[in-house]
Amino acid sequence: AISAADYDKYIKLQKARRGAGRFFKQCYNWTAGWVLPNYDLSEEDVLVPLNAAKLVDDLLEVHAHEALIDGCFNGDPHPGNILYANGKLALIDYGQVKRMSKQQRLDTAKSILLVEEAIKTDPRSKPTCSPKVHEHARQALIAHARKTGMKTKYDMDETYYQMMTVYLGRMDAAWVYPRNIIQWTDYMQDMDPLTDIDQVDHLVLLNMGTMMLRGLGQMLRQPRNMATAWAPTARKALAAEGMLEELDAEIASWYADEEEQTVDEEKKNN
Repeated sequence: AISAADYDKYIKLQKARRGAGRFFKQCYNWTAGWVLPNYDLSEEDVLVPLNAAKLVDDLLEVHAHEALIDGCFNGDPHPGNILYANGKLALIDYGQVKRMSKQQRLDTAKSILLVEEAIKTDPRSKPTCSPKVHEHARQALIAHARKTGMKTKYDMDETYYQMMTVYLGRMDAAWVYPRNIIQWTDYMQDMDPLTDIDQVDHLVLLNMGTMMLRGLGQMLRQPRNMATAWAPTARKALAAEGMLEELDAEIASWYADEEEQTVDEEKKNN
């Protein structure tokens, strides 16, 4: 995907082209244009696009702040409720919002950081990652999902892992193929459906909203890993409550065995 910085460079180039073209037309109109037909300066012949990458980044950042810092987020951020003009973003229609308790907010922040790291260890994104490290990450994520109140009919570990990494992380082909995201959701519900959602209704609405934003990103060719996009805000939320160091230590422990093995191998080689 094209980055926000690259978009900015292209936009500046297009604005420069438009400015140069307009200057030429004005000069012509004030010289040869006295006797020859004028250029119509009301028409723009250079298209200056919006910065689609920045738009998607800003939308996810705002939504992350609403949920993880404010504890109150818009539950219906569809494209019709998003206005963008002259580089400025405006969000409208907060008729459907969801409030989160402090515990729900912090649990969600922890989920985001666990998902971010778990995806990094997953063979689908890093085939060379140690299976032991991946299993540590997988079990930590599954345990946290259960702790936060997720319940499925058959209580399958794989269901929790897949739902967490897709709904709070990636929904690209590597994670849902050969289905699209709607088919994948139906498949998961058929295989091991969520039952009691009273404790996680905030996550259900949060997922619906973020899928709209990520879907918009897909349409603009700006796919996003939600966990990566939300990680800075999640770290901020946990740090404010003194909970970040403990989580960082937990994640570091996943790699402890591999680091010890590497040290032992280096000692043998030396």
